[in-house]
Amino acid sequence: MQLALRQLAGQHRQVVITLGSEGLIWARDGRSGRMPAFAAQALDSTGAGDSFHGAFALAVARRMDWEEMLRFSAAAGALTCSRLGARASLPDAAAVARLLQAQPLIRVQ
Repeated sequence: MQLALRQLAGQHRQVVITLGSEGLIWARDGRSGRMPAFAAQALDSTGAGDSFHGAFALAVARRMDWEEMLRFSAAAGALTCSRLGARASLPDAAAVARLLQAQPLIRVQ
């Protein structure tokens, strides 16, 4: 995965690769790092990527800083895995906020 991250980072200013229960890796403006996954009971990962990408797009629109953007998106993806189905499992903003508050120590490295 690190090789893929380096190759993509050579072509794009920002890259994020999600790794499921292993969290995510990222590269941005010559820097790179890793963020662990949120603790969540995974029942069904259907829709987790869609949830992550939708939350990421919202975070961009809200002009969140990089760390906040990654955490917000990862929290949405983790919550999606905790319920069955794709559309029915998409979290609302309140659920994402609760998870972010409950697990504040996850840091981007």
